[in-house]
Amino acid sequence: MPVAEENAPESEAWQEPVTLPFNVHVLIDRLMAKKDVILHILEAVEQRLSANLGEVRTGLERGENDRVHVGLHAIKGSAGTLAADVLLLISRKMEESARGGDILAVERRMPQLQREIQRCLDFIPRARNLINALI
Repeated sequence: MPVAEENAPESEAWQEPVTLPFNVHVLIDRLMAKKDVILHILEAVEQRLSANLGEVRTGLERGENDRVHVGLHAIKGSAGTLAADVLLLISRKMEESARGGDILAVERRMPQLQREIQRCLDFIPRARNLINALI
């Protein structure tokens, strides 16, 4: 650790930058600033992400690769809609693994997928506030 950081007060110590789980400005642009449509999509995605994650879990538990693939495909679609680039990348890689029958690769990435979905879900209320303030 460099000396400057070592002696710096905790509040001044370097911290890894935090990125938002999805880009509200891109979402607004894609949907032509139609507030009612954007808010409706946020609500729908909020409900679907949890349900789709449940489908992936159930598919893994039951060894139903098709169910896993369909759930991941739906998550990937929601991620694209939200402009959630990290979630899109994770779900795309997992979907490719599922399509190829590599369920172990899917299982290894599940914690990462769950964390990123939770980040998106946790951010949706803040995104609503931002949209209401911007449009």
